[in-house]
Amino acid sequence: MSSVKQIGVVGGGQMGSGIAQVAAMNGIHVCLFDVDPPALSKASASVSASIARLVSKAQLSQSEGADALQRVRFTSNLEDFHQADFIIEAIVESEDIKKRLLLQLEKIAKSSAIFASNTSSISITRLAAATSRPHQVIGMHFFNPPPVMKLIEIVRGAQTSDETFAATKALSERLGKKVITSRDFSGFIVNRILMPMINEAFFALYTGVATKEDIDTGMKLGTNHPMGPLQLADFIGLDVCLSIMKVLHAGLGENKYAPCPLLVQYVDAGRLGKKQGIGKNKFAGEGGIKKCGLAYFVLVSFGACSQVQSNHLPATFKTVLKLSLPPSTVVQFDQRPNHELLLVQRCPSMTIVSIIHVLLLHYDASSFVSEFSVLAQEF
Repeated sequence: MSSVKQIGVVGGGQMGSGIAQVAAMNGIHVCLFDVDPPALSKASASVSASIARLVSKAQLSQSEGADALQRVRFTSNLEDFHQADFIIEAIVESEDIKKRLLLQLEKIAKSSAIFASNTSSISITRLAAATSRPHQVIGMHFFNPPPVMKLIEIVRGAQTSDETFAATKALSERLGKKVITSRDFSGFIVNRILMPMINEAFFALYTGVATKEDIDTGMKLGTNHPMGPLQLADFIGLDVCLSIMKVLHAGLGENKYAPCPLLVQYVDAGRLGKKQGIGKNKFAGEGGIKKCGLAYFVLVSFGACSQVQSNHLPATFKTVLKLSLPPSTVVQFDQRPNHELLLVQRCPSMTIVSIIHVLLLHYDASSFVSEFSVLAQEF
C-alpha cells in the first residue's frame, strides 16, 4: 500500500495514548478512539503533558510540539476511522474482545486498511481468522511507554500478506523504532522470555528466598537491568503480567509457565501496580491509594480475595476483614499499647501460613513505629 497518511488507534490507556503521541510526533495524523469519555479526557491530558515535557526539555521545539498536538484527534465514535489507512488496537488483553472489535472495524474501515494488534501474547492467526481479510491483520507490539521504548515486535499470522508485513515494517521505522520479527507463538519473543523471569521473581518472593528489595537489587546490579523484575511488573501492570502468563501456560502447555499464586493473589486483591497506585511497590500520589501508615493492606488465602474496611484512628489503625475462609475460622485484631496482635483460630495451618505471609509482604515497617507481631493458633 502507499505511505500511511492517517492512523486510527483504539484504546485510550497508557499504550494507546502513547502510540498516538508517537505517530503525531512523526508527522502522521492520528485519531484516538475510546468508548469511555473520561478515558479520552485522560488520554488527551496525558499526550498534552508528555509533549509539553519534551518541549520544556528542548527535545521538541514549541512549533513541533504544537504541530504534533494538532495531528491528534480524540473521538468516541468508531465511525471516524472510515478513512484510516492503518488501525492499531491497544485494548484489554482479551482474545474475545479483540475479535469483536475487529468485526466492528471490518464494517467501518476502507478495504485497503491494515488491522494491527498491539497484543503482547495472543495469537495473531486466531485474531485474523475472525475477519474476512486475514491477510491484512498483523501483530505490532509496542513497548511501554511507547514514546520512550525504541522497539516494535512485528508478528505475522499464518495468512498475513507480504504487503501487509512490508507496510507495517515501513511504518514502524517511520515512527523511529527498531523492528524485530517473531513467528506466531505464544508470548512472541520478548514476553516469552521476560514474563517467566517476572513470574520466577514472584515465586522467589512467595517462597521466602529474599525480600522484594533484594530481588530487584540483585537483578539490577547483578545483570545490569535498569529496574528489577518486581518493579517492572508494577510498571507493566500485574494484571497484564498475569494475563500473559495464563496465555503462555495455555498455549505452550508446560507447568513452568504456571502463574505464581502470589501474582494471582495480588491481582485478585486489586493490587495492579503503578496505574492504580498499589502493587508490589506503592506509588503514592500517582492515581492510587496514598501511604497512611498501616491503614491499608489486603489478606488473601490461596486466591480467595478478602473484603477490607479501614477505620483510621489517631495513633494507630484497626482493620476489619471478612475472609473467604472456612466458616469456623476466627480472624480478629487485638490492639495493644506496643503492637497489633493478629489472632487466627480454627483454620488449617497452611491457610494460616498463606495469610501471615501475604500480610507481612504488605506490611510497611517504615511507616509505623510500633512493633507488629502475629500469633497464629490452630484449634
